[in-house]
Amino acid sequence: MRGRGCPPSPSAGTARHAAGTHWAAFAPAARAAALTEVTGFGTNPGNLRMFRYVPDGLPAGRPLVVAMHGCTQSAAAFDAETGWTAMADRWGFALLLPQQQSGNNPNACFNWFEPADIKRGSRPPSPA
Repeated sequence: MRGRGCPPSPSAGTARHAAGTHWAAFAPAARAAALTEVTGFGTNPGNLRMFRYVPDGLPAGRPLVVAMHGCTQSAAAFDAETGWTAMADRWGFALLLPQQQSGNNPNACFNWFEPADIKRGSRPPSPA
């Protein structure tokens, strides 16, 4: 049983839902904000790049979400593949996407799995 005010799922069987016309209200809104690089943000022992996204009109005090890309990805590719900026628009949060450098890891991976590399102020080791 669906909740009051919830649209039926597309599997409810009508052609109207299958065509997506009922789901148009859930499409992301047009936006002017963009993923922008932040430079000069303080000490940066890993020489990381940082990108931010703040939805237009986001009120002060809203959450900040930090999302780290996978190996061989960039921050922009990660966003394009996952839709983080669209989620920020929809759910009302600011977004921070750090970007690993290949000088820290040849595959541009974040070394979150290495205990020595997750200590505050440490720098991921350079490849040998």
